[in-house]
Amino acid sequence: MKKITYLLLFTMLCSFTSHAQFPETFDTEIPATWAVFSGLNGEGPTYTWVHVSVGYILCQWEAATEGTTAEDWLVSPLTPITTTTSLLTFDQTDYFAQDYSSSYTVRISTTSQTDITSFTTVDTQGETSVSNGAELQFSGYSVDLSAYEGESVYIAFVLEQNNGDAWFLDNIDLANQNATAPLPATTPNPADEATVNLTNNMDMNN
Repeated sequence: MKKITYLLLFTMLCSFTSHAQFPETFDTEIPATWAVFSGLNGEGPTYTWVHVSVGYILCQWEAATEGTTAEDWLVSPLTPITTTTSLLTFDQTDYFAQDYSSSYTVRISTTSQTDITSFTTVDTQGETSVSNGAELQFSGYSVDLSAYEGESVYIAFVLEQNNGDAWFLDNIDLANQNATAPLPATTPNPADEATVNLTNNMDMNN
């Protein structure tokens, strides 16, 4: 009986640790379950995704060979996308308000964390979208992943540039975009905008 219990606990633990745990705030590090690597052309290996001690991550720009771009990949572990977790949200910024032609993409793979050819680009931003003109002032952004509801996916954040700009990320999460607000009360008591006497000990509702 003990062996069966231990086996069950081990199986549950493996299942738990093999999937991304959101929200990811990067407070202390980039978790070892996330993959960090350069693109297929090998350009831009000097700077890659790193953790910053104050609690976010960034990828710095660098010069690539003329006519090419450096690619820096940050990829989550496998994580299920459901009807309640199909909105990818994160905070972002870059260094400069000026446009240095960097490209910021979110890509999805259902088969591999590290096979670049298996990823599909689902969102692309330029620097003017990422920057808000204030150095290191983050702003929120979201990407619709409803096309992957019912599947488990790897989520990649890819910076492409040649002596361009950096990309700062924080607070990556999966939210419920299918939730609806509750209906307003139809017969509130006291009535909406009614004046209530709180100095009176009487039961106004009898």
